[in-house]
Amino acid sequence: MAIRRNVFWGVLAVAVGAVWLGLTVGAFPPGLADLMVRGAPVVLVAVGLGALLRGRVPFSGVIALALAGAVVVNIALVAYSTRATQERTEQVVPVSVPVGEDVTLLVIDLSALATDVQVALDSSLDRALVGEFVGSTESLITADYAEEGARATFTLREVQPNAFQLLEAVGRGDLTLRLPADLGIDLALRTEQGTVVLNLDGTQLERLNLDLLRGDAIITLPSYQPQSASQADAPLNGTLTVRDGAITVSVPDDVGARLELNRAGSALEPEYDDRVYNYLVGDVLESRDFDTADTQLRYALVAPRGLIRIAATAR
Repeated sequence: MAIRRNVFWGVLAVAVGAVWLGLTVGAFPPGLADLMVRGAPVVLVAVGLGALLRGRVPFSGVIALALAGAVVVNIALVAYSTRATQERTEQVVPVSVPVGEDVTLLVIDLSALATDVQVALDSSLDRALVGEFVGSTESLITADYAEEGARATFTLREVQPNAFQLLEAVGRGDLTLRLPADLGIDLALRTEQGTVVLNLDGTQLERLNLDLLRGDAIITLPSYQPQSASQADAPLNGTLTVRDGAITVSVPDDVGARLELNRAGSALEPEYDDRVYNYLVGDVLESRDFDTADTQLRYALVAPRGLIRIAATAR
């Protein structure tokens, strides 16, 4: 038994020394080094548990180290999850993109992490895309803009290059984007967590796709019939997906809408005005005047774990 204890304390001493040396020479990424420093008290916890269990439980040293490690992991998870709900403002990345005179369709491709997103029309903009990202210094923002004839593409990506983030830098970001008037808009947004507000009233929205992993989405559609060649005979104008959260879609009262619902067996019934919509076989909501409406929009709404709500925008 004495030999086992000696081996355990020897291994622990070597591990602590190796980590200390690595921290001293900067061998670990900053986020991992920060986590190791904050978790240093685990050594004292392991020593204390080892002393309490010694002579009472076989392999007491190994058990003490495992329990101490579990305590540190759980505390770290609580700390990171608590920080993740706080807004960060240390990094500000402005967006200002002039759009060429020959461009008629602006394709916008956005990808974000734990970030609230707001997109809306700004009729005061003169052929420019404007906005900003405000968030953590742990987020790397890349943006690209290219024009090809009458089509322009703006791409923005939020990534976290460090596998281990600094605890004090963990938190939510905020991305706002203001759209120019008199341009066709094809918008695609993917985000992991947050609240998404897309007020697209007044825009020339050709296509809209949303994929939100966790959070709620509020979307206002415009009174506009897509005109682009790719949408002329398309079965859908887009797919709006909220995988864990609620989705609210506001449809102008002068628009005929056909909304194909995918609730994946959810017991939550959609909320809608049955004076405006027919509920059809196949989990489809269709405006009662869809066939005669001048503007007809078709979207798929996917919400397996949240409420689908259809509201009206008065004209």
